Amino acid sequence: MAEALYGTATVVAGASALVRGGQVLAHIRSHQHRRVGQRAQPGADSFATHPGTPSAIRIRGGDEGVAMGGRARVDVCSHTTKRFLVAIT
Repeated sequence: MAEALYGTATVVAGASALVRGGQVLAHIRSHQHRRVGQRAQPGADSFATHPGTPSAIRIRGGDEGVAMGGRARVDVCSHTTKRFLVAIT
């Protein structure tokens, strides 16, 4: 299930329950803190230090481009649980 809003912990948990424990895609704000080990830092900073890997993608119209993608399983402080985050730029 996917939603285009910035999901709070309640929204993400409710959407997951709605689809019987299925995966939910939601936006996380870049200023929300993620805890990696003992240190909490804003999401923009955590993905800036680990920029990801370049991948060739096909853009609408057939043109090819390069997108940077990163992923991490981290504790989202405002959700008080671990989430699998994916960043694409």
